[in-house]
Amino acid sequence: MAGPANISEVNFAADLAKSGRSIADTGRMGGITTRRLLDAREPERLPQTIVDIAIELVGADVASLLLPTDDKQLYIAHSNALATSAAHATRIALDEGVIGRVCTAATPEIVGDDFQLAGFDARTVASSIVYPLGTAGALAGVLVIGRADPDRRFRPTDLERVNVLADDMLLALDNARR
Repeated sequence: MAGPANISEVNFAADLAKSGRSIADTGRMGGITTRRLLDAREPERLPQTIVDIAIELVGADVASLLLPTDDKQLYIAHSNALATSAAHATRIALDEGVIGRVCTAATPEIVGDDFQLAGFDARTVASSIVYPLGTAGALAGVLVIGRADPDRRFRPTDLERVNVLADDMLLALDNARR
């Protein structure tokens, strides 16, 4: 006999029901997504692939992949909301604010509208997931995903969805660097 469901399982099931997908669909989606990540033949397109997958995975409006520089900063490798030149020129300190806290703790967070990624002044984001890819000592990148609609704020089940593919994203980034 199964034990009682926890609240995140109930929320996950409710989200699936609202989206019209089944648990089998999410498994298929995960397998297809993993193949998309690991089959990336052009390493320079991998940041865009990761951003596109993140948006699809949680129904986000904006997403950015930040990668570390040699001088302990992050640059925006790809963003669906910024021009490439503006994204690459943006530098974010690894030890400041929400990103610094997330990177230091190596723990993802859901944050509200008090968090604004540099360069996104034209677009208001009501809710974001800031997800470190790697560990505090070996950070490969930070994924920032946002929703503009205050009625669609991220919930723990969204964070769990990103968590499902985070290791694959990290592996793809590591493979691309080699």
